[in-house]
Parts: sequence; structure tokens; C-alpha cells
Amino acid sequence: MIDVENAVAGDPLIDVAKILLYSVGESHVKREGLLTGYGPTERRRWEETVDLYRLYHALEWWDWAASIGAEPPSGLTREMARITA
Repeated sequence: MIDVENAVAGDPLIDVAKILLYSVGESHVKREGLLTGYGPTERRRWEETVDLYRLYHALEWWDWAASIGAEPPSGLTREMARITA
């Protein structure tokens, strides 16, 4: 069971994207476990949708860090660069 903090009503892939960004990181084992548990998606090109949502969450995290005067995690910059490349 996964309890997604601040889950939202709407597209469930936005919550999957948040888990991938905040908890899974670079772990291919965790990524495959999450996606296997999530089950098949009927949406074509769902990976692109998840990337867009990951960018949204990364920007939100960056903004939060800036608002409290903290440095955002270094991986966040790499993630935003990867998605926008």
C-alpha cells in the first residue's frame, strides 16, 4: 500500500509522477515495482504524460525550497534538465 501525500482528484498519473520523483529516484527496481503494482495504463504515450507531471512536481519543489531560503536537491536540477532536453 502506498499513501500518496497530497494526492489530488483527477488524473492518477499525477500521483504516480510524484511518487517517482520524490521516492523512487534513480532506482529501476523501485520504478518497475511501482509501475507493475499500478497496472497497465490504457493511455497511449503515458510516459510523456508522467514526465510532464514530474516537471510540474519538480518546479513546485524548487519553488517551495526557494520560498524558505533552502537549496533545492541537486537531483532536482538534473531531473528538470532531463525532461526539458
